[in-house]
Amino acid sequence: VWRVSDFFRRPDLEKVLSGVDYAIYLAHTRVPTARLDQARCEDMDLLQAANFARAAAVNKVRHIVYLGGMIPQGNVSRTLLQSRNEVTEELAGSGIAVTTIRCSLIVGPGSSAITLLEQVVRRAPLLLVPMWALGKKQPITLTDVMRAFHHCLGSEEMFGKSYDIGGPDIITLADILEHGAHNHGRTSRVHVVKRFPKPLFKAFVRLLSPRTHPSLISIFTEAVKYDTLVSDNPLQRYLAEGAGTCFGYLANYLDADTGALPHSPRERSVISDKRDFERSSSVRSIQRVRLPAGTDPGWLAHHYFTWLGRAIRPLIRCRQESTGQWLITLRLFGITLLQLQHDEPVSTPDKQVYAIIGGLLSGTKAKTAARMEFQAVSRGRFAIIAIHDFRPFLLWRLYRFTQATIHGWVMAAFQRHLRNGMVDER
Repeated sequence: VWRVSDFFRRPDLEKVLSGVDYAIYLAHTRVPTARLDQARCEDMDLLQAANFARAAAVNKVRHIVYLGGMIPQGNVSRTLLQSRNEVTEELAGSGIAVTTIRCSLIVGPGSSAITLLEQVVRRAPLLLVPMWALGKKQPITLTDVMRAFHHCLGSEEMFGKSYDIGGPDIITLADILEHGAHNHGRTSRVHVVKRFPKPLFKAFVRLLSPRTHPSLISIFTEAVKYDTLVSDNPLQRYLAEGAGTCFGYLANYLDADTGALPHSPRERSVISDKRDFERSSSVRSIQRVRLPAGTDPGWLAHHYFTWLGRAIRPLIRCRQESTGQWLITLRLFGITLLQLQHDEPVSTPDKQVYAIIGGLLSGTKAKTAARMEFQAVSRGRFAIIAIHDFRPFLLWRLYRFTQATIHGWVMAAFQRHLRNGMVDER
């Protein structure tokens, strides 16, 4: 039985999870979710996990198995460590038993990283690999990941635990690229270079794979720096017997004529979604802010709108009507730019929702899905301010370089405002 849901809409998730006892959580945002995503992948992942966890708790799901990235070894940045742990913490915060399975690289059709590397191999006449990008990896086949799911799901002895898993091979980025070049009938053109700045390498990968989400490329270029090797644990010992090798597994899927992997099972839906995004000119904006101690999303929403009126005081005015609506207007002409109505039926103590129902800058109409949300995450340490399913009135190119850019500046300024402790209500 297949059920489809928008992970950014908690009411939809609550319906989909009705009657579910066990869940395998595989939601990672690595493809566009709108024509314009003003968001980091990490923040989208955290928001989706928060919605899923609360929907699962409502439906009394017994066990969640979460597949995530392995914690790198060495001098790892605090930001990377936080991003690898916070989805597990968010899921476990619901009170449901969670088992976390971590791996460095999954080998098989549909793997985002393998697809990215295959595109690089096909399009680059010369493959340059930075010296700093030779972290050792222990990839695992998709079949063995499925064995891990089957072994863990519903097993009480694994509740609340985390396991690293990997296959028998230990390889580097250069090894993968050399193997890919060989599969495409090329002599090895992989060269390791000592000096290759990270921004330049990121731009190089972006040039060769323009359809890949920029945040995925950032995650990839950060991850290849570190060793991610598996330490001994019960699940790894179980998988070791009969585990498949990385390149042997890939050989079963390669096209006999081209040496390429088959298309991702998700490719049709990704292409279809992209066409829908282009047609509708949809926008999603997600920013994480620090939620001051002793406050909640209701306070945050009110503070944001009042702060906005002060921050851009010469140009706009923000005022709240007795009906609960917030109106953002041009001071000089009194023109309403945006009109937002508090959506009480779907708002909860941890999430406040405002439907975007009108205004000069909005191409949406009343009763559409466009909304602005203020949601607490990470047990109240942070909040996500998100705009979903927004469709601008302005022509797309004009919107991208005016309204979208200004919104980015405004949200960055509000993040600094909260970070610096400027929380007065004057």
